[in-house]
Amino acid sequence: MIRLILNLLWFVFGGWLSGLLWLFGGAILALTIVGLPWSFAAWRIASYSFWPFGREVVWRDELGQFDVGTGPLGLVLNIIWFLFAGWYIALSHLLIAVA
Repeated sequence: MIRLILNLLWFVFGGWLSGLLWLFGGAILALTIVGLPWSFAAWRIASYSFWPFGREVVWRDELGQFDVGTGPLGLVLNIIWFLFAGWYIALSHLLIAVA
């Protein structure tokens, strides 16, 4: 019951905007061939932005997956992410938090 109340409060006071921006960022990334892997990740994060309480984050190390986010390839991919979606999503989170 507490999770439901917290999720509803979160959604009303900014979660809806945060989730919509993640969905929009994923849609922009889906338009590019290079951004397709990030679009699915952004849509997963959107679900966390809409309803964060009661969810559990699992670290990649526990799953045994290869981490692309390190090294020169990770740097290039992070720059692409920042240019196409990361900057405005980070700004929106900051503005929602201040409000």
